[in-house]
Amino acid sequence: MLDSAFREEPALIASFRELTAREVPLRFRSAADAAFVLSDPLRESPAESVCAVRFLEYGLCGFEPQARIVGAQGEETARVDFLHRESKVVVEVDGEAKYTLGGRDRDDSFRAEREREYAIRNLGYCVYRLRWSDLFRAKVFLQIRHAMMTESAAAD
Repeated sequence: MLDSAFREEPALIASFRELTAREVPLRFRSAADAAFVLSDPLRESPAESVCAVRFLEYGLCGFEPQARIVGAQGEETARVDFLHRESKVVVEVDGEAKYTLGGRDRDDSFRAEREREYAIRNLGYCVYRLRWSDLFRAKVFLQIRHAMMTESAAAD
C-alpha cells in the first residue's frame, strides 16, 4: 500500500515519517520504519511490491525497480520490473491484464513481449518471469539466488 500511496502522492513520504514519529508507540516504531524503508514508489503493482518483500526474505539484495537496459550502441532495449546489474539477472512480474490494456490485442502483446525478452537475453541477461502464484513459492527465489551467485562468480 505504501508503494502505491507514495507513487500517487509523493508528499505523503514526509507525512508518513512525521506521523510515525508522533503517533506510533515506540514498541511498534521499528516495524513502521521497516515498512517505510521497504517502500518504493517506483514499483507499479501489488505483485511487484510482494516480490520486493520476497527478495528481502531470501536475502536477494541489489535489485533496482523499473530499471532500464541499454544495448551496445546505447539504445534503450527495455525497462524491466527488477534488475540486478552485477549478475545481469532480470525479474519480470507479469499480470495477465497488462496484455490487453488499452484495447491491445492479446496475441500482439505476447509477441511483442517475447521479442523484447529475446533482446534482453541476447544482451546476456538471465530473465525470470513470475506470475502471482510464483511469489509464494520458495523454489523460484532460490533459483534466482543461484543465478545471481553463478553470474556474479562468472563476472569475477
